Formats: sequence, structure tokens, C-alpha cells
Amino acid sequence: MKYRGLFVFILLLTVCKAFPITSRETSEQRDSLSLKEAPVEVRKFAGLIKERTGFVSVIESNMTEVISDGLTCTRITYRNTNNRQNTLYILLADLAKGVTLLATTAKNGTDLNAKETVDQQVMRVKERGYDVLAAVNGDVWKVDNNETDYTPVGQTYGPLYMEGLKHKDMTKEPEYYFAAILRDGDFIIGNTAHYNNIKRCIKEAIGGQHLLVDNGKSIASNISDQERCPRTSIGTFGLDKAVFIVVNGEVHHSASKAQGLTLQELGGIYEAIGASKAINLDGGRSTTLLTKNHKGSLTVKKVLSNDKMRPVSNVWTIVKI
Repeated sequence: MKYRGLFVFILLLTVCKAFPITSRETSEQRDSLSLKEAPVEVRKFAGLIKERTGFVSVIESNMTEVISDGLTCTRITYRNTNNRQNTLYILLADLAKGVTLLATTAKNGTDLNAKETVDQQVMRVKERGYDVLAAVNGDVWKVDNNETDYTPVGQTYGPLYMEGLKHKDMTKEPEYYFAAILRDGDFIIGNTAHYNNIKRCIKEAIGGQHLLVDNGKSIASNISDQERCPRTSIGTFGLDKAVFIVVNGEVHHSASKAQGLTLQELGGIYEAIGASKAINLDGGRSTTLLTKNHKGSLTVKKVLSNDKMRPVSNVWTIVKI
């Protein structure tokens, strides 16, 4: 009997070594695993930002989470040359690895003046049968009348396409920008002229107010707005990779709070990590980022306006396909 007991003990020990109890893994073990599995370029982002931007003095933390095959979220906390701490999130979606971007809007586009929070709009995408991995706020909307644009007050300036259906056309301003998934799956960023040439090929699209990077170089120095505040933005690494950068910060600055970034600094970050094009989305109190956690539920990574989500016009979601 004593030998039988010894045999059972050895067998159990062997099984436990072969099949560890993963539910007892520490968060440090999970983070290490995620970082190891992340694409090589993702692991280089923090170093590239410090080396190439000129306004980052110290990287305080750098953690990458693999949300799904084809999607990673990198959280970088740093101090700038004025010794102010800031945090940014970089979502990299590899569209060749089972993920894509879907646009959505308040009330499913039945009222283009309507606003809903990001999580409310995510539920609309889930109701269409999609597994949502992450979401950010979308385009800027018009808040008052002016003489140069015919966009109705309360509506976004850029185009809005959902599953190949156009809900809104591009503004009549001389120059505006958009990001789009085409019907063949390619991801592009372009201006008004580009939009007019390819709009029949668009599957999903949301507009953006400023072009930050073109042909791999930051052109944000051409933008008159130099305010430092929270930001949401989208860029591209060619036709099959989309990258979102969401920047921490407070709308009203104080000595103890992160200030966010200027558009010029944001353009510098996109250039530093190698994006070929990038545009700015709505920011400030609209800035919102949700990502799926290891338990399978969406959690808030970043939100402003007294820790409540601000209702917005439209949302980019990243989904499994």
C-alpha cells in the first residue's frame, strides 16, 4: 500500500508540472508573457520615442498587453524635459491577423446629430454579432456656425461609412481628412481629393481634423493649434496595420496633473515609431479608450470629464473577424 501511495504522489507531481494551474499566475508573469509574445516593433516603441522625439527625458514604465492575435496595447509612462509625467497608449492592429476596424455611430446613424458614449456605441457593434477587442472615440463635430463650412451644427465634419453604407459625406471645407477600411480590406488615410477618388470603394470610414504625418514625416508644425491636451489619433503602417495613440492628460492643467501633448509632439511620436500617415481625432474631454481584458470584458484604459465617458458622435472599434 505504501508503494501505491508513493506512486500516486509521483504521478500527481508529474501532472502538476506538465499542466500548471494558470489561474494562480501572478500579474507579473502574465505581463512578461504578453511582452514576450508582442511583435518586435511594439517592444521598440518606447525606446524610439525617447531617442527620436526630443521631449522625453525618462521612460518610467513600458508594458505591452497582447489583447488578441493581431492586436496589442502598449502603455508608456514617461517624464518630459520639464519633468512632467505623462502616459500614452499605443494600439497596434495587424489587419492581416484576424482583426479589422469597424465604424459605429450614435443611434446607428438614424440621427447624425445624436451623441452616445463609447461603451453605448460598442454595444451596438456587439449586437451586430462582433467580438469587440477595443474602441476609441472618433471624429470632431461642429459646435457653432461659421461661413466657410456647410456642415450642420452637431454633426461631424468627416465622412461616415458603416459596412459599405454611406451615412455622411465629407465636409465641403477645402481640406479635411479621413481613415478608412476599403472593401478589399486595405486600410488608408487620405484627404478630401483622395476621398472623392475612392469613396465607392469604402467599407468603413471616419473623419479626422488634422494631418499629423505624411510619407513618414511629421508635418504637424504646419498646424496653428499648439495647445497641450489629451489626444486621440489614428495612423497607418502601410495597408495592413492601423495604429491608434491615445494620450493621457487633463483639460485644465495643474502642477500635479499630466498635461497631454501638443499636435506637434503627437506628430513627432508617430514619426518616431515609423507610421507612414496619421491624423488627429477628437480629443480633450472626448478622449476615451476601452480594451478587452484577460477575463474577456471591456475595461476603461482612459477617460476624461470627471471619470465619466463623454457622449460622442462616432467610434472606431477593433473587432475579430
